[in-house]
Amino acid sequence: MFIRNQRAFVARTCKLAGLYPVQLLPEDENLRKLYTIYYQALIMLYFICLISFCTELFHLLRAEKATVDDILKSISMTTLFAMTALRQWVIRSSPDVQKILRKAGNVEQRVYEENDPEVVNIFERAGHVALLYYIYYAVGTVFLCLGCILEPLYDNQKVFSGNATAFSRKLPLPLWFPYDIQAHYWETFCVTILLICLLVVFQVAVDVLFFYFIRSPVIQLEILHHFFKRFNDYTGRISVEPGNVASNVMMRKCIDMHRKVIKFVDIFNENFSNIIVLDFVQSSFRLASISAAIIMIESFTVTSFVFTLIFLWITLVREYYIYHAGNEIIFLSSGLVHSVYETDWYIENRQFKYMVKMFMVRAGKPLDIKIGRFGSLGFPALLSILQASYSYVTLVRGIQKS
Repeated sequence: MFIRNQRAFVARTCKLAGLYPVQLLPEDENLRKLYTIYYQALIMLYFICLISFCTELFHLLRAEKATVDDILKSISMTTLFAMTALRQWVIRSSPDVQKILRKAGNVEQRVYEENDPEVVNIFERAGHVALLYYIYYAVGTVFLCLGCILEPLYDNQKVFSGNATAFSRKLPLPLWFPYDIQAHYWETFCVTILLICLLVVFQVAVDVLFFYFIRSPVIQLEILHHFFKRFNDYTGRISVEPGNVASNVMMRKCIDMHRKVIKFVDIFNENFSNIIVLDFVQSSFRLASISAAIIMIESFTVTSFVFTLIFLWITLVREYYIYHAGNEIIFLSSGLVHSVYETDWYIENRQFKYMVKMFMVRAGKPLDIKIGRFGSLGFPALLSILQASYSYVTLVRGIQKS
């Protein structure tokens, strides 16, 4: 069940795309060798596709009769999969990815080992939110793929006048092939469908892994707030040895949990903050390309219009989920000072008061996912993406009019 075993779902998805660290596989040399060969074959095929995207975009930009729709679609697809390739390379080359995966998985393991119904409820409520998002994302991806595949079947002919009439049929993706596509159209069409499946697997696997990483601190911070809210109840459940105070033991547990969240966010920022900068730029560019396609293209077929709207839907859902999670990290971490202050610290012993003071000093600086050196992952950054997209569309429209 996904709600109770999110780690297994993420692991299976990453293994399908070759993203799962080899070190976390069972200690079977043959299995690890086969997995490495599988990943290398996938990544080689993926980069061949990426080169094909770039080559086709280059030809479209040089072509005299290329339409705005074709160019914008090619730009959107090329930037999308170039960014996915870069993020995958960072994930595979980073030595700390397996450490982050272990830390995120340990949170889930501790929740069910301690078997606290209220904490389990917090974790599973977060799982329901993640599942709902994955359903939206999966449904949008399926319809996007179907629209991408079916569009050439309904809108695949262009008539050129001259000494003879010729018919040119489009492919589901703006890919370049080193032969006459029209002469081998259906064979190329089937190959393109297989490549669509490959590209979707890579894109979904990278996004699922990033979503899992970003949501983990949010869940831990929600649990930490819950501990402070019910601090006296949890203190009463603790059995302590002579010489120890239950409230001190519980406070140490909260401090240790907060320290682990800080460490998790620091490791994530150290490995992925620069990639999030590129993702920020790419998201702005992709939204701008889609918006420009909707606003600027004079004649839309039904299939291409639906295809563009679905692409816009997936993009907005993805960006909202990521930036909402980043905003939650800032909001929840900044609220810890208030939560610990609401405990009955004033009637506790001197050591407890000292721990509360140190906790408040550490929690005084909110945690955040860094977008390089340019800011934090949150709703202000999402608004910046929308503003950048609007500026880009305005610029393109101005150039087109002039």
